[in-house]
Amino acid sequence: MAALDTTKVELRAQSYRFYVGLTLDPAATILEKIRARERIDKLLGLEEPSKFEASGPGGKELPAAPQVLLYLPDNGRYDPNPGVARVPDPNAPASGLNVK
Repeated sequence: MAALDTTKVELRAQSYRFYVGLTLDPAATILEKIRARERIDKLLGLEEPSKFEASGPGGKELPAAPQVLLYLPDNGRYDPNPGVARVPDPNAPASGLNVK
């Protein structure tokens, strides 16, 4: 706003005059007039703040969501640190054995 050399109050007054002019314009559509009225209400602080609160039936508190447990097996397909030596898995089958 400093670049415009206009104060906030002056800008609000300009907007107000613009929207009032739009509501009085016979060429404006009803939708344009309604939107202009909404903007005037907002500029003047007449619009109530909207608050949304999720609730269950009858306004009761919503039940907590169940916890989900994910099982990610260490099957050797993903190595977050490639090139770093890993401790061998004691449960892994022994390699190099010839089982007949």
